[in-house]
Amino acid sequence: MSWLGVKRRAAVIAAALWVGSCGAPPPPDAPAPPVLGPGTGSTGAAHASAAPSESEPPAAAEPSAAEVTPSEVGEPPVAHFEALPVTGHLDAVVALPAASGRQPVLFATHGAGGAPEPHCAAWRHRLGERGIVVCPRGAMVNRLVGAGAGFYYPNHFALEKEVLATLESFEATYPTRILPESYVYAGYSQGATMGALMLPAHAGRFKRVLLVEGGFDAWALSSARLFARSGGERVAFVCGVASCNRGAEKSVQLLARGDLLALSRYAPGAGHTYLGAVADRIEEAFGWLVEGHPGWHPAAPPG
Repeated sequence: MSWLGVKRRAAVIAAALWVGSCGAPPPPDAPAPPVLGPGTGSTGAAHASAAPSESEPPAAAEPSAAEVTPSEVGEPPVAHFEALPVTGHLDAVVALPAASGRQPVLFATHGAGGAPEPHCAAWRHRLGERGIVVCPRGAMVNRLVGAGAGFYYPNHFALEKEVLATLESFEATYPTRILPESYVYAGYSQGATMGALMLPAHAGRFKRVLLVEGGFDAWALSSARLFARSGGERVAFVCGVASCNRGAEKSVQLLARGDLLALSRYAPGAGHTYLGAVADRIEEAFGWLVEGHPGWHPAAPPG
């Protein structure tokens, strides 16, 4: 099977998941509905009304999966998505490849008002049959509106607690599927901003970090050195907004002073998104980020 075919089929499976649960793919400007599972809606505290915090930039529209065509519905899947119950929190989403052996693992966090489904789908599409993608859900933005209002992480302490709880549940559920020492953290917008604040203390698990449109101004020399001492190795920034790029370039220099490898990629004029030209820069940065990391074997980007 060609690489393009693998990526196309992964997008098809994500869309089919939403079709099965909602009757049709969600519109491009609406957050995807939650994946329902044994714990969805019954665990964690719901928030009646809350605003994103910690300098969260305005959330971009969360995209839906690719549209399903009749000819593609019947094709055999190359990947599948599962709800992962997480104690004390709403269900996470796990995107599994078709291969049954041990795989490297990527944790992906979304922005305020987003949802785990489109981010898991985007990473499944990007990675094809490589790796397991785990997407923590966060809390409801508005309990009265429900899942349609999207999800968010109340602060970086809440994100830290949920990531660790999701990690525990994931490792207990899929012990034979995980390749040890392979974890990567990829955060978008709020997931990047708050991830950068909590990850330095958890570099023993997440040695490689990708921050997209967020987390560019969250580093101090002390946190960079803590990340390095805790086992951190590389940090990559990807931006579509000029202010993000300026902050990322400064952070690259600061992280280097903390004995870390760092890189930034910029898609001028692309805006606050993880799609389009920003997605191309993510592809480049990710190749560099996971170079030499267990289970990940893409080439480094040019330049």
